Amino acid sequence: MENNNNLKRAILLKQDTPMWHFQPNQSGCCLRATEVKPKLDKFLIKLVDFQDSYYLDKSKNNALDYKLWFEPIGCPKEIPIEKPLKDKFGNPKLNKKGEQVYSNLYPLFFANMGATDRDKKQLVYYPNGVTMHLFSFNTDLLNFIEEHLPAFFASHSFGTRQDKGFGFFSLKDKPLKPLDLSGAKYVFELPNKIGKNNFESLFQYINYFHKMIRSGIDEPHNKIKYKSFMQSYSEEENCTWDKSSIKNHLLGQKEVKITDREYLFRDVLGLATSQEWKKNKTNISISAKNVDRFKSPILYRPIFNKKENLWKIYIYLNDEELKKLKGVDFKIKSSANKENILFLKIYNENQIFNLNDYFDFIITAKYSFAKNPYNIDLNYIFKKLKKNENTTK
Repeated sequence: MENNNNLKRAILLKQDTPMWHFQPNQSGCCLRATEVKPKLDKFLIKLVDFQDSYYLDKSKNNALDYKLWFEPIGCPKEIPIEKPLKDKFGNPKLNKKGEQVYSNLYPLFFANMGATDRDKKQLVYYPNGVTMHLFSFNTDLLNFIEEHLPAFFASHSFGTRQDKGFGFFSLKDKPLKPLDLSGAKYVFELPNKIGKNNFESLFQYINYFHKMIRSGIDEPHNKIKYKSFMQSYSEEENCTWDKSSIKNHLLGQKEVKITDREYLFRDVLGLATSQEWKKNKTNISISAKNVDRFKSPILYRPIFNKKENLWKIYIYLNDEELKKLKGVDFKIKSSANKENILFLKIYNENQIFNLNDYFDFIITAKYSFAKNPYNIDLNYIFKKLKKNENTTK
């Protein structure tokens, strides 16, 4: 008879970055088996042909025969996600209703504006980690799972906004090394001055990095305006930047130079079905048949390097997401003129946008960034962007 101790495994997880969660004050709020197990099953099944395998749970489709649950260790650390604003006299800044006005400390997350207490999200972070419990009558399966957990947690995150670096964990007794980051194609590092637990600065950097590779930065209130690498890439390919196409066809701004090669570029990195163009006082909607919001094909994986005392951000690229969009026509409309309609495809109908080619372009592009109010050193991080030499498959 199998020793019961062999049927159970308790694995200590270290929480690398906080995760967004509904009802964070709920006791024991942390990782959920309903989110983790399907991802873990899918990851493991890709490694081995499990068809007709005794590893499978015959009562469920594409599920492995084990149980999984999580137990947080200690209490979560409170992490503020917004701060009260003050007026020029140092007094609390109030809105028209006399309520305190706050600024969002994590712009990568859409704030809780208008949300009820039930729907509000907060950052959950357990400094002492989380225990992952596994149970199965098949000890070979448990051994197989344990063997591949480091690679799984290296490339998977949990909760909301997980593609932007939130909700990452790793095995506490097996610190992540570059070779564990299977599939990470590129990496950049942050200045070591931000510190290990300065999550606010960490995500500010990721936010600005993603803005620069997607749509650029335009923040008049902070006096920051940078043209995106994506726009430069479209021009390098002798194509019209999609914002220029929209301005020309839908907003009547004929001074914008248009070529006969017009494609969607920004939405390659994640479709935004509704965009507010404040300067033009209009809302832009983008839609396509059988295509809802598709997630960004880029995953940011932050790892704190204790030896070098800095954060390294590993980048996973998922070209499979883009292949689904080959030849799809996206319908673009403006609230200012609902009768005019513009149709654009993602890059070229005969050639899927290649993420590796685009990142190679970013690495070689010459760009100089001025200082900004947040002291985000963009020159530093793009200078440090490089291919991950330790990529494994």
